Formats: sequence, C-alpha cells, structure tokens
Amino acid sequence: IVGVCASAVLIRGVAGCLKNKLNEPPLIAVAEDGSTVVPLLGGHHGANDLAIKIAKFLDISPAITTAGDLRFGIALDEPPEGFVLTNPEDVKHFTAELLSGECVSLSSEDKPATTDYMPGFYKWLQDSRLPFSEKAKLRISLATKPIPGNADHLVFQIVPEIPAKNIVVGVGCERGTDPEELNTLVWNTLQENDISPERVAVVVSLDLKADEPAVHAVAEYLSGKSGVLCTARFFDADTLEAQTSKLKNPSEIVFEEVGCHGVAEGAALAAAGDTGVLLVPKVKSSGRSGPARISRSG
Repeated sequence: IVGVCASAVLIRGVAGCLKNKLNEPPLIAVAEDGSTVVPLLGGHHGANDLAIKIAKFLDISPAITTAGDLRFGIALDEPPEGFVLTNPEDVKHFTAELLSGECVSLSSEDKPATTDYMPGFYKWLQDSRLPFSEKAKLRISLATKPIPGNADHLVFQIVPEIPAKNIVVGVGCERGTDPEELNTLVWNTLQENDISPERVAVVVSLDLKADEPAVHAVAEYLSGKSGVLCTARFFDADTLEAQTSKLKNPSEIVFEEVGCHGVAEGAALAAAGDTGVLLVPKVKSSGRSGPARISRSG
C-alpha cells in the first residue's frame, strides 16, 4: 500500500486491521511534494525495498527507521533466496539482544561453519555489520532440515527449491464465524489436495467481509504455518460477478444477498487473474463457516 499523503492518514486507515507483524502488508507514505518516502509497516516484508526504489526514482533518501537495518545493515527475517527462517517469531527478541550489545556466533547444523559452505548465505551475513564472536550468547544456524530454534537461536533452513507462491485461497463465511473452524477447513482442504501452505500468496473474499475476523485469521494462520507472509485481500461485488461464467457452483441466493453469484470461487478467480485456474471448487464446513475455494494464478 503506497499513499501519497500524510503518514497519519494511512495510520488511521489501517490501525483497526493490524494484529501482528507477520501479517502486516507493506505500507509506505510518500509526501505530496515528493520530498520524503517513509516505510511505515512491513519494512521486512518488502516496504523497505520498495521505499528505496521509490526514493531512487524521486532522487531522494528513504527514511528507513527499522533498527536492525540501520545498526547492522541486515534484515534477519529476509534471508536470501534459497533459505527460510524457521522461527520468525523469535526475530524481535534476537534483534533486541543484538541492539543491547550481545554478539552472535555462526554454525551449520550445530557444527562450526566454514565460509566456503553455501557462499551466498554467508556473504549475506558477512556483508552485514553483525557483531560475530565464537563465544557469543546468540547463535545463527544453517540447517538442511528443521531443527529447533529459540529466542537466542535463529535457524535458517536450506530450501533447494522454494515453492512458487501462486496459490490463492478464496473464502466466504457467515458473520461471526469461529476463526478456528475456518482455519481448519482451509488447512484440511490444502492437505487433501497436496498443496503446501508456502505456496499460498493471499486469502481473498468479498469486501463486505473486510472486517470479518475469521478471514484475517486464515491469512495469519497460514503465515504462521509456512513462515512466509500471507495477506488478506478483498474485492467488490462487481469484480466477483465478472467471474460468474467461470464459477463451478453459481448461486442465485448468494447473488440476491450480496450482488454476485459466488464469493469464495469468484474472489479466488479474480485474484488469480485471466490465466488462473480453479483447482478446488466449493468445499463447505459442517459448521457455520462458508466454503473455501482454491485457485492457481498464472
């Protein structure tokens, strides 16, 4: 989200939707006269990088304020391609410890690391200003399989082939649906169709559901399951109605209620684009939640 306006306007606009940093969209404020560009949210989810690009285009300096970037020249929750941080929830504490003066050691699957192993990863660390020490309290490990991490130990797993994030999950639900029920429906549907949560780019629905906690909970849940940001996005009824000819299960009842013949299927197809394919049509929960549909973009 890029707003050419005062930062306060953007902050007030999104304040009620914020829950945790794993689920924040990149939010950037650009001064109307082009004198300043400030990443407000999602600095490590693309906002800092986009702000730098905008600043370069405007020939100004971006106002990067994230402490880790400023002090150490690195965002630990944004590893290079081919690696994934397995315990992103520990980055905040880990960075705070670094900022308080702690040092960090480097290892590979609990064995001393060598700089000629996985050069791209180590170059990413060595190009930073992290305070390395063999006897440090903090530790960064490189692993080929999941190993436990903690607040003082970040684990980066080698992912030889990162799954393409080209899956869209469309959801619809009754007002006040239990978030856990909708999470379970989506998770089971993904598992039954052999779809990795790492491939889900976005959870989508009708804009009337923009304030529905259960929909946002699904995006947050999938972010936690995969360790990769998944956001929620919403479309108006006209946009979803334009997908009617592609729906597997159009509904006149739904049309009479909200102005489109399908919410979850329509939203999934709208987000997937013209070349998108509906992979999983209408899957309903036995409880109060509505259906979930899954499509693939491109």
